[in-house]
Amino acid sequence: MLNTLYLTFLGILLSSVLGLTCAVLRTSKNIVVRTLLAIYVEIFRNTPIVAQIFYLYFVLPTVGIKISAFNCGLIALVLHFNAYNIDVFRSGLEAVPAGLEEAGKALGLAGFQRLTFIIMPIALRVCLPALVNNYVAVLKNTAYVSIIGVMELTFVAGAIVADDFTFMEMYSTISLLYILLVFGLTWSLRLVEKRYAIEL
Repeated sequence: MLNTLYLTFLGILLSSVLGLTCAVLRTSKNIVVRTLLAIYVEIFRNTPIVAQIFYLYFVLPTVGIKISAFNCGLIALVLHFNAYNIDVFRSGLEAVPAGLEEAGKALGLAGFQRLTFIIMPIALRVCLPALVNNYVAVLKNTAYVSIIGVMELTFVAGAIVADDFTFMEMYSTISLLYILLVFGLTWSLRLVEKRYAIEL
């Protein structure tokens, strides 16, 4: 349970920070950066997360890069959902009325100041509904890291089933646990969304 929650927390945090950074870069005027990020998004959104986990865990060691199973699972979760978060954050940034940035320019604010104090606070609020869905998906997809031996809920349930053949008991139990975890996370995020969401 703790590993599941730890993976979820780190996956949400890192994919959000990285997604926001990449979204800003994707709206830049540098065509090379925009193209590279577009390719990254297409690759990670159009391949299964299971394949990405396997690639990190089995392929990287063949070129001398060895990463623990837990970190492979975390990196795969972050890279996969970062690809979704980039478009969510980009949509939020583009939804901010151009007049607000013009007002910032009129006040003498530099580009970074306009981004930080005017554009970003509004964009993040616009993004909230879509981000809630992505964050819940991070939690549910932590189950996939069990395929490389990470000790989370699904892995432990499978190990117990292999010994005791208690299929109904164990899988009913983890299903209930996932429902409770998803409900708790959704409820918490909806409170944040209700508090900060705005309509333009």
